[in-house]
Amino acid sequence: MFTVSVLGPLALHHAGIETKVTSPKQRAIFAALLLSSGRKLSTGKLVEALWGDGPPRTASETVRTHVYLLRKALKTTGIGLPRTPDRAYALSVDDDVVDLEEFRRCVARAQAERLSGHPRKAASLYEAGLRLWRGEPLAGIPGPFADSRRRWLTESRLAAQSALLRCRMALGAHHEVAADLFELTAENPLDEGLRDLLMTCLYRANRQADALAVFRETRELLREQLGVEPSPSLCLTQRRILDRDETLLWPEENEAAPSAEGPATRPTRTGFSPPQPAQLPKAPVVTGRVGTISRLVDAVREGVAVLVVEGMPGVGKTTLALHCAHRLAPGFPDGQLFLDLGGPGSSGPPMTVMEALKRLLAGVGVPAAALPAEADERASLFRSLLAGRRYLVLLENARDTEQIRMLLPGAASSVVLVTSRVQATGLVVTHNVRRVVLAEFTPTEARAFLAERLAGRGRPAVRPVLDAIADRCGRLPLALAVVAAQAGDGTDRPLGAVARGLDDTHGSLDAFRIGRDAATDLRGAFAGSYEALSGRAAQLFRLFAGFRGIEVTLADVAGRLGMSALHTDAVVQELKEASLLAEATPGRYRMHPLLCDYAAELTGANNVRSGTGVGALDGRSAADSTR
Repeated sequence: MFTVSVLGPLALHHAGIETKVTSPKQRAIFAALLLSSGRKLSTGKLVEALWGDGPPRTASETVRTHVYLLRKALKTTGIGLPRTPDRAYALSVDDDVVDLEEFRRCVARAQAERLSGHPRKAASLYEAGLRLWRGEPLAGIPGPFADSRRRWLTESRLAAQSALLRCRMALGAHHEVAADLFELTAENPLDEGLRDLLMTCLYRANRQADALAVFRETRELLREQLGVEPSPSLCLTQRRILDRDETLLWPEENEAAPSAEGPATRPTRTGFSPPQPAQLPKAPVVTGRVGTISRLVDAVREGVAVLVVEGMPGVGKTTLALHCAHRLAPGFPDGQLFLDLGGPGSSGPPMTVMEALKRLLAGVGVPAAALPAEADERASLFRSLLAGRRYLVLLENARDTEQIRMLLPGAASSVVLVTSRVQATGLVVTHNVRRVVLAEFTPTEARAFLAERLAGRGRPAVRPVLDAIADRCGRLPLALAVVAAQAGDGTDRPLGAVARGLDDTHGSLDAFRIGRDAATDLRGAFAGSYEALSGRAAQLFRLFAGFRGIEVTLADVAGRLGMSALHTDAVVQELKEASLLAEATPGRYRMHPLLCDYAAELTGANNVRSGTGVGALDGRSAADSTR
């Protein structure tokens, strides 16, 4: 049995005896492989982890030498470090032996107990997790990868410490907690969340003067070092103390310790201390996407604060984002927010920014009566309330980048995941957003998806038949899910007949919906994006009915549209930004085959489908084409 410790200096123990890995570079390589969620890392990625953007000329050879020596050092532990066929390296270690994973489990269980109103149990679990720490995480390990993970691990520890102190405050230990908070604020002097908690704790300990002195000290420190005033949240706590607000004496709703007779009761709050929301819908079942999931989760752990999952309708953006959000949730002890923004394909109009901010602010405890009247003021309040706290925010189906931009927190302590059919290229420039672009499944992923969904039919799924169904579905997750559900509806129809039935539809999308359920209607999903296009872009979309399975150039398209290359490029970019067209290789464009089928339905002309004419490309009015 071996154990691996990263919550302090890196340490490996086998049968109680430490395995020495003395070289800093070898320790850095081991840490990079260990903390990459089982993902393979190429020599280039390891070079980047050790040296960043300025590696020496001999970096690749140095990495290979250190990997060889690391293998020798790990030989007695049973930890393998194989080189994969694609010349990358992978480290397979059971989560049960890594102290970081045990810390995460303790925090997740503590959060559940805290949400259930059991602060004593929660405090015990937080303490168990924090006892695993032995000092600065990954101490002494060089390189940008270790630096980013060290920052993330330190933030995770601070969040757990803060949550523990909230639980102890709920149990009435205000004097003891105040002493600990003074120490924590001295170590993190600009953390307004900790200072807010310290002021509340001192007020509950009948030390009102000391609480107000903390506010004055914080204001002077912020003015001197950052040139800013305290956040609205901290100012609100000061006002509540000055007003002798009795509700500030009570613990948070989800932290109150229940009495023998039942849950504690309290007066109604007049202010709005943040609750601990847990708004994520049920975690979905995910097949495939292993590499994408690892990259997204790793990006958050490396400090990326905003990620946008993009892709065409039906490609599985929501499923992926929800899966990752549930996986990341234990690292955000202040709560998780979820909001459907009503973008393309929704039954109603897109949600306004004012309404979106109203709902997000309600999620963090702001009553309707306290809402500012202007959108920018609401956005400012939302940023202020999240400052210094760790929230995970999932924004589903964003309409455009402007809608997203107004809903982003100002501090990197919280993380936002966004799903959108619209590319967020502009936010990459203005907010350093990380884009995660989803495409259809690979053949292997599509086959595995169908095999898993059809496992209960009682008949073995033959690979050629699965491949035929997957190809007819364009390997699009929504189409595959609909067909799999229909094939498993109890009729015991052979899968070969299912595949032939798809071929017999002759390009119709009728096969890709179940009854009147809008969530399973592929045609309706496509329509939502199509109807948001300008007239020229809609005309170009319909033109692709004749380009099914074909890559085309800008010149090909311009000739068919009768437009200049410059104007055609602008229309092509609109389709790309709506995730309805992909640039397969530089200068060559491709539309997903099922989108081409939808375009053919819109034209209603078989000659366009075969690429022999453009006469039917006026499915929308001539007036629309000038938009």
